Amino acid sequence: QREYIIECKRLGRPMASRIFTSEYVMNGIKRFVAKSHGYAKGCSSGTMVGYIQNMELQDILKEVNATSSLIPLPPLVLIDNWNIKGVSQLEQFLERLEIEPSQFYLKHLWADFRAIV
Repeated sequence: QREYIIECKRLGRPMASRIFTSEYVMNGIKRFVAKSHGYAKGCSSGTMVGYIQNMELQDILKEVNATSSLIPLPPLVLIDNWNIKGVSQLEQFLERLEIEPSQFYLKHLWADFRAIV
């Protein structure tokens, strides 16, 4: 039996003490590579869903990639074009040193809710 793991996080400007772009990486992406969480152990792929509340999509991507580089993790790459008021697809190829399989594909789906928030 295998599970397909989907992790969801809010994305946008910081609010109070919460920095959503940092949380997306540290409490989201990192869970797929850290042995302590072991998300998608035994699977070769998983998905992150980001709910865009505010902020420009390109600015969010820059902040997420800047935080990812500190881990260090490879950057997220936009597939095709931004889908304003829709769902944009991004991808990330991870090397997991503590979890098998070590080659891991993480799909990112960013849903743009800016028009309704």
